[in-house]
Amino acid sequence: SAANAVVNGCKSLELCQAYILMATYAIPARTWEEDRSWLYAGLAIRIATDLNLHQMPSTKSRTPELEREQLNRQRVWQLCFNLDRSMAIQFGKPTTI
Repeated sequence: SAANAVVNGCKSLELCQAYILMATYAIPARTWEEDRSWLYAGLAIRIATDLNLHQMPSTKSRTPELEREQLNRQRVWQLCFNLDRSMAIQFGKPTTI
């Protein structure tokens, strides 16, 4: 599970994507205080930052597979950025990025 991956120190692009999905499609809560979307978004952002997704690649991709991977990394970072702004507005909290 995603929680065990964080506890064990496992970080990956897929785990970051999983937290983005969990933040976007969280289980409905009765009150704003019970909503875990903000926490999941924060975990996704921190994993993305730890994976250096916020930095542009220093080299150009030589193969289509590497180019696809770089594009995927850029898209995940953009999702984190947009999710951060959206959640900040929705929950009335400061942005993380």
